Amino acid sequence: MNTTASADTGSQTLEAFSVSEIDTKTHASAIVKTLAIVLPLLSFVAHNWMMILAMVVGANVHGVEIARMAGSLVGVFLSPLIIMLLFQIGKRFRNARSRWTIFMNAGIFFLVVSIFSAIGKLAP
Repeated sequence: MNTTASADTGSQTLEAFSVSEIDTKTHASAIVKTLAIVLPLLSFVAHNWMMILAMVVGANVHGVEIARMAGSLVGVFLSPLIIMLLFQIGKRFRNARSRWTIFMNAGIFFLVVSIFSAIGKLAP
């Protein structure tokens, strides 16, 4: 790819405009995107680990508990989404990279809260 600029006209070749430095700074990496999806799922598992364990063992689980787990699954994605949307008020956070990073950081926060909640269920 030839990205050199000619000295006499000051114009750049077409390839130089295909991927600019600004585009790479506003797009989130694959690691951030993956963590933003996996962390809420881990939060769901940490929050509902006793019910998941009962279902794996084969215990009779009431329909209300299954509905509660479905609501929890929606909530682990909805809560970081609401936080991300609140950050959209500031212009600095209105790009894809900031959105994914905020979603990931909110997922980390809710994962920590879910882990402490699960530890609290173990303690008498």
